[in-house]
Amino acid sequence: MLEHKFILNKNFYRFLRKLLTRLPSLGALFYLFLFGFGLFWVWYVGSHGDRSFGYDVGLYRHFILGYGGLLAHDPVVPFGFSFFSNLLLALNFSVDGIMYGWFVGFFLGIVFLFFVYVKKRTEMTVAFFGCLLLMTSITFFELAWWYYYRQVLALFTILFMLIGLEYQRWWIVTLSVVIVGTIHPLSFVPLALLLFSYFFLHSTRRRSILVSAGVGFFLALLFNWGEWIGYITPLFSVGITSNAFLESGKQEFTGQFLDPIQFLSTTYLYLPFALYGVGRYVKKYLEWSVFLLTSLLLLFFGVVFAHRMLVYVNLSLIIFAAIGLRDACRWLGSKRIILFFSGIYVIFLLIQYGWYVTTKEPYLTQEEWVAVQELHQIPAQQTVIVLSSYYAPWLYGFSDHYIVAPGMLDDRSWSYHDWVSFWYSKDGTSRLELFQRLQRQPEVVYLFIGPRDEKFRHSFLSTSYCTPITMSLLRCEIR
Repeated sequence: MLEHKFILNKNFYRFLRKLLTRLPSLGALFYLFLFGFGLFWVWYVGSHGDRSFGYDVGLYRHFILGYGGLLAHDPVVPFGFSFFSNLLLALNFSVDGIMYGWFVGFFLGIVFLFFVYVKKRTEMTVAFFGCLLLMTSITFFELAWWYYYRQVLALFTILFMLIGLEYQRWWIVTLSVVIVGTIHPLSFVPLALLLFSYFFLHSTRRRSILVSAGVGFFLALLFNWGEWIGYITPLFSVGITSNAFLESGKQEFTGQFLDPIQFLSTTYLYLPFALYGVGRYVKKYLEWSVFLLTSLLLLFFGVVFAHRMLVYVNLSLIIFAAIGLRDACRWLGSKRIILFFSGIYVIFLLIQYGWYVTTKEPYLTQEEWVAVQELHQIPAQQTVIVLSSYYAPWLYGFSDHYIVAPGMLDDRSWSYHDWVSFWYSKDGTSRLELFQRLQRQPEVVYLFIGPRDEKFRHSFLSTSYCTPITMSLLRCEIR
């Protein structure tokens, strides 16, 4: 029944037929838009290969392999994503298929669910404009570029939950809360804000929302309590702001992403329409107004992972911008004028998006990617110390070694001050003492010195126990 109501919707197919038959020019414009959008992505991935995506690629590759029992060393920390990745591995999907095929599939699914939800909440025209804006959103591209897989999966699930709320299918709400709370506990914040908005604004649904969300939250804790504790405990010992975690050396809690200034500079094509939509329809779409306001407050106070809230701020703004564009079309009146200005606007969207994508540099340069591949020249399961956390995720995921990096990964034997001493000390004896404090206590340690860390190379070569193997690898006999 649910599928019949909002997936196989006759109005949706009628709308597509109208695009292709009654308004062929608009249909051609839409296909031109899809072609341009796809072409930019194909060009980017084709040009840069495995380097196309950003910081988290290596982390996810390591965790998929580790939780799938495909790594021969090191236990892995609690990670709810393994429920998803292990299921797909059991269904004989390859690691690359999970990492890239399903990742792209979830992005397409987000666009589809966004269309279904916005159409249900508003109308077809708003949903159509919203999808155009979402697909060419720089924030949406950056979410893919940084490869925040769990947040992508959570965003997909949150949109599915919103559809369930609109159609009052409470099992969907429960399932969505379980999935988000298990796979990405940090995304529970925007999910909870949306549930609170609906709970506050829909008095007749409060009991159903409370029960379905409560059951889902209990099951999520049951499935993934270890990761929840891993997130909650530091909030009491360090604080709730990103700056507090940055100062304590826990960089993974800072939530690297666009900063607010960068975000504003990439939304100028639809921000005016969004501001109009908020000003005109703040009461009509109060749940999204409340969600937008609370998300901005979290961003303003700089709570942990605050910059990631820009994904949801952007989603809210796109909904209001699509409403603003609909009103602009109504004001223009004539279909020919609407088609002309819509074409100009789509061209500007594609120009901005295309310029941004084609000028976006991959996280690693070609030289750095070649350096990462050099780790295959040493025996497997060695201890490799990387001098910078910049390279750590890539070494972590694209080699079968025990990676030690500043402020992240599994080995936290050294404090920040120890790392400073390791980088800048001119005393080889003090470095030897640090080597001997590593958890694995190896006899041989390899140092990875990437192009960005070249300034440290001479300092280590001047010791009696380190010898070069390649341009980026040193072998250090420490016992």
